[in-house]
Amino acid sequence: MAATLSSEIGNIERLAVLVEECRRMGVEVLQPSVNSGGRDFDVDEDGRIAYALPAIRNVGEGPAAAIVSERIENGPYTSLFDLCTRVDPGALNRRVLESLGGAGALDCLGGSRAQILSALDSALEYGARARQIREAGQMSLFCTEASYGSEPDEPVLQEAGEMTAIARLTLEKSLLGFYFSGHPLDDFSEEVAAFSDIDPGDELPAGRRQVRMAGVVLTRREIPSPRGNMAFVSLEGRTGSTEVLVFSDALLRCGSLLEPGSFVLLEGEITERRDERRLSVNIVYPMDRARKLLGAGVRIRIDASGLDEGRLGMAVDLLRSHPGSARVTLDIRHASGRRIRAESRSLRVDPDDVLLGGLREILGRESISLVAGRPLS
Repeated sequence: MAATLSSEIGNIERLAVLVEECRRMGVEVLQPSVNSGGRDFDVDEDGRIAYALPAIRNVGEGPAAAIVSERIENGPYTSLFDLCTRVDPGALNRRVLESLGGAGALDCLGGSRAQILSALDSALEYGARARQIREAGQMSLFCTEASYGSEPDEPVLQEAGEMTAIARLTLEKSLLGFYFSGHPLDDFSEEVAAFSDIDPGDELPAGRRQVRMAGVVLTRREIPSPRGNMAFVSLEGRTGSTEVLVFSDALLRCGSLLEPGSFVLLEGEITERRDERRLSVNIVYPMDRARKLLGAGVRIRIDASGLDEGRLGMAVDLLRSHPGSARVTLDIRHASGRRIRAESRSLRVDPDDVLLGGLREILGRESISLVAGRPLS
């Protein structure tokens, strides 16, 4: 795979697909790093793929070659200031440095990503001054009358506010073509698993049917129609994106929720025209309110043959400590294969992540799920 990835350097969209394929195959692709990345994608002794520095947008072959050759000759870089001192400034300008930092390739040098990005100008200034003094000192071997100062002390990274996860991931996607260290939907993994029927990028099934789809809005393009403006909205999930259609009536009701960068759960109907299938959106739920708006509840699966009454009692106590309005459903499976599903009459809970996580610790991850209370329209 390393050779295939190397052959696609310069095609950032194709690299995103190939890296995702590596992950599905169980091949680890290392985070970009000025201390491990080369001019191509390489395999290390543990079978992991080191990320090629020229594959980062705005870096290119020249800067990557300069960084790699200096590292091979004189060892790993110890700090941002050390990097700016050792690499020729003709190769390491601010744009290159900013792209390396935003892609995470400078994380290995210490400090947070926010600290690194806020120190780029001071690091370049320090590097230029240190190189000037070092080169002047070398000249003094031939010019004894001149007096030169000592190399300045290396600065310390200044405190900087933490970069939000969304800001970090957005930078990674703009520079690598994909989210490397996570995904914006990670904070809504419960909602995606519980409420979404189909993922963006997947083929829409044939036949008119209602479905829900979760993702983040990438783009929104409005066009006029006889009944008012309609919109084409691109929704992105973990592995792909889908363009959905929002007609004028739905756009009037839900348009404010469909701004780029919004996390939403869409509900609509799959329609087919001229052999092309589209999701026509009827309802939009903001993801951070989807549990409440859909009346989400908790489903507990219990294997009757291995029932541990002690653990079940702990689970009931935990449920009672999270009062709310959501239903609790028991799904009991007997050794005979018979299943009984019953809703608790006495328990109503707030199905937040703390409750779900606690229940999974007690009863097991596969025993607990969030479920939508409101059916599809």
